[in-house]
Order: sequence, then C-alpha cells, then structure tokens
Amino acid sequence: MYKNGTFCLDLKRLGHKGLGRLCLSWQHLGRVLGIIVATVALWLTSATIAAIDPGPTAKVWGKLAATGSPQAELPRHTDTAITLGTPIRLPALEAPSKQIGPTELGAPGPSTWVRLKVKKGDSLDRIFKRHGLKPHQAHILAAYPLGQAFNRLKPGQHILIRQIKGKLLELRYQLNLAEQLRVKYPPSGYKKSSELTITRHTRQIETRLRHVSGVIHSSLFDAGINAGVSDGLILKMVEIFGWDVDFALDLRRGDSFALVHEEYYYQGEKLKNGGIVAAEFVNQGHIYRAIRHRTAANQYDYYTPEGVTLRRAFLRTPVAFNRISSGFSKGRYHPVLKKWRAHKGVDYAAPRGTAIRATADGKVSLRGRKGGYGKTIILRHGGTYTTLYAHLRGYNKRLRRGQTVKQGDIIGYVGSTGLATGPHLHYEFRVNGRHKNPLTVKHPHAGALASELRRSFQKLATHWESRLNLISRSTAPMQAAQATTARGKADG
Repeated sequence: MYKNGTFCLDLKRLGHKGLGRLCLSWQHLGRVLGIIVATVALWLTSATIAAIDPGPTAKVWGKLAATGSPQAELPRHTDTAITLGTPIRLPALEAPSKQIGPTELGAPGPSTWVRLKVKKGDSLDRIFKRHGLKPHQAHILAAYPLGQAFNRLKPGQHILIRQIKGKLLELRYQLNLAEQLRVKYPPSGYKKSSELTITRHTRQIETRLRHVSGVIHSSLFDAGINAGVSDGLILKMVEIFGWDVDFALDLRRGDSFALVHEEYYYQGEKLKNGGIVAAEFVNQGHIYRAIRHRTAANQYDYYTPEGVTLRRAFLRTPVAFNRISSGFSKGRYHPVLKKWRAHKGVDYAAPRGTAIRATADGKVSLRGRKGGYGKTIILRHGGTYTTLYAHLRGYNKRLRRGQTVKQGDIIGYVGSTGLATGPHLHYEFRVNGRHKNPLTVKHPHAGALASELRRSFQKLATHWESRLNLISRSTAPMQAAQATTARGKADG
C-alpha cells in the first residue's frame, strides 16, 4: 500500500501473525532494492567466472562457502587467522635472479650463482666482506692444502659463489684453463674446517692449430684485424721478432706475416687463444722465421730454423715511444745549451710517466741525479756493457743501487728533468765504456740450443718450415697485388 510518500506492507495478511505493518519511505525502499540488485549481480558474476575457469582461488572460496570452516581450507603458506571477507594473500612468484655469464668456469647455471671479480690488492676475506659474507668463512679455507690457492689471487680473476640470504653454500675458483677448485659448505652451517668439502676438478681441454697470414697496407694492427688475428697475438709476434725488426720504424707497405698458433676448446666451445707455435715475418724483402721449442728448464723459447735463439741479450728499445726526437750523432745543436755538441745516445719522445724497462739483465750502478741528465739510472751488464736512462720523472720505488734487475723490469718513468725541453727518454749504450749507436749496434745472441737438443729440434723445425711455406704461398698473391698497386700509384 502506498500512502503519503510511504510504502507499507501488512505482514499479517502474508501469514506472519507475530508481525504488524512494515512501512518504508521511498528513499529507504530504493536503497533496499539497490542492495538486492547488487548482490544478485555479484553472485551471477562469480558463478560465471567459476564456470569458465575454476582456478585455485575460486576453489578455495568454494570450499570456504561449502564447509563454513574457513581456516581449515586456507593455503598452508598463510600463518594468520582469516575469516570470510578477509582477502587471501597468494604467495608471490620468485623473480629469477641475474644469471651468470658463459659457462667457461663450469657453473651449473642456477639463479643463485654470483660471479665476484678480484680487484687489485684483494684477498678472499676482503672480497667476502665487500659482498656481505662473513670474512671468517675465508679464513677457514686456509686450513686446507688446496685452500692455499686463495692466497694467490690475481686482479681480473673471478670467483663463483652460491649463497642464500648471506649463507655461503658453494664456491668455485678456476686455477687454470683445465683445473677448478670447488668448495661445498653444509647447508645447516659449520663451525670448523673439517665440515667443509674442497676438491679439485679437471676438464679435458682440446688444443687446435690455426693458420693465419696477412699483408700490411696501412698498419700492423689493421693487417691483424683483416686476417682475424687478435691484438694479443700481434703483440706476441712483435715480441718474438722485436730483436731483429724495429716495428716502430722499419715497417713498410707490403710487409707480411704468417702464424701458426694454438686455440683451446672445451666441448666444442672456444675458450681462448694459445701460444704461437711457428711464425714468419717478411720485412722489406728479408724473411725472419721463429720456431717454438721447450728448453731444458721446461720453458718455451723461440729459435731460428738453425737452432739459434731469437732472444738477444738486450732489448732493442727500452720504452714505448711516439717517435725518435734525436738520434745518435757526432754533432747536434743542443736546444738548451744553444751550441753544437755530440749526442751520444737516442732520444725517444714519449708521454710523461711512460714506463721505462731495463733492456737486459743487470745491476744498478747509479740511481740519482747526474748533471744535465737530470734523474738518471745506469745499469751494468757484466763487465762489458752499460746502459744509461736519463731525464726521468721518477724511479721505481723498489729500485736501489746495487740491486739486480731482470730484462723487461720497470725501472723508471719518462720525464723532463735536467737539460730537457720536453718529456722524453735519453738512452745510451756503451761497450767497454765507449758509446755505441743503440739503433745500429749488433747485440749478441743470448745463446743456442745445446747439441743434445739440436737433433730433435731440427725435425720439428723442418715440419714447421714446410707449414710456413704453404701459408706464405697463399700470401704471395696479396703481396703481388699490393706491389702492383704501389707501382701504379708511383707511375701515376
């Protein structure tokens, strides 16, 4: 019944004897109808979703509604009391952590592996501390004989660790190309070294030989790139032939090289380049060849096909330089003294601070200032030879007078002390006290193979020379084409 804006319902007439009349205003009636419609719509939506895909959440809610016992059907990961109407938190999916790089270290690849890089001055406990691990875990490794390897870490190396929330589970360290140390920690924790497991694992490395050749058009390194040769191998070739070829001054367009070098593979994947086994360099028509051979001291060295070592007693140059600013001369106008005088050495222009290396094994006879030379080092090599390095910026801090140095050791740094107009190294070479031109003096060979090793070496040298001959033939057409192009430019 509707009367005066009010809707009334006589409940007695509907059979409810204990109830009277129920009256609602029009506004109240609208609210009640809205609640009824929303409830029906929500029920229909839930029923439709459940019919399409009754997923895990729908099943849980279905069981809750059917049993009326919500806590009994909650997922096991939930540890809080939940009643009907409280949202259920489903477990979050674990985001995969960053995977490590290539598997050259033998890592199995789970997401918990992390690669740690060794920095200069690092120790294992310092690395652990930097990455949130307890340093004493590194100290315990020292109780193992195999664990002593961690006391010889080198910058640039990597250590693989597997951890969970700061707890170290496993560690791996590559000793060399074939051997790896593996350390396993008990998951429940440990208190002494006997609870750890440390083992050495070896993998089978395959060695392959690669033949390459190239012709110099613009620079040696460009020729290496065109031939697919790494800069490291080019530098090694320069080191091998550096006694006979001045790669800063003697190179010409049309010079060529040929190499046979090793490559290391593991399960078909290349790991790195190996050493040069045989090499040839043609400089201005002169052919130089080198064959690798193991010495009596179980070390590799390079020899000519005749068995004479390529290693001289002296390096050709003591510094990496941009140019020779002044050569050896009997008369040169001195830029500081403003007068003509003999220049009894060679000046190598180089950036300030460039490292200077000893050109041969010797003993330090002077480390200090020497008049117009400025800061100077003089090395004595036996009773015959001496070398002088002048205008230095500074010395190797560990260098002392009377100390013995090895060929290639850094002894000082390029500067401009004394009578110098700019940074450079003044280098002198003396034989029995007499100055010689360092660029033209004939350095003595360091030695030759012993007679008992000559026979085995000759067989080896014959084999590799035939290989080099084949490679050189493949390079000959490129040399001929280069020579033709050069002649054409000259005629034009």
